[in-house]
Amino acid sequence: MIGVKRSRCFFLSLVKATLNDPDKKGCLLFDTAMEFPSHDDDVKQLVSEEIENVVAFFEGRIERGKKLGKIPDSVDTRPTAKSLIALVIRIHVLGRGAFGKTALQQFARYAVGMIS
Repeated sequence: MIGVKRSRCFFLSLVKATLNDPDKKGCLLFDTAMEFPSHDDDVKQLVSEEIENVVAFFEGRIERGKKLGKIPDSVDTRPTAKSLIALVIRIHVLGRGAFGKTALQQFARYAVGMIS
């Protein structure tokens, strides 16, 4: 994901996949994170590490986008990466039925706006 166009594609694809998931299973990592306090220390450690890996992925894409001039230098990399993962989780969770297509697409547009 580098820049606005690919980010838009990523988030709109996420919305589509979430809405088209007939079993509304979501994502194992994010589902486990939502029940974080009820897990043992080994699971908590694994979940924390994997979420940090996703944050690091977003950070890397943001930094690359900045270097290529596709993302403004004013975008604060780490907080933005954390906010993007929060929006991914929000789409997965609320897309199970609490929010419809329009609301999920608004989340996707907001995510893209964070790096514009």
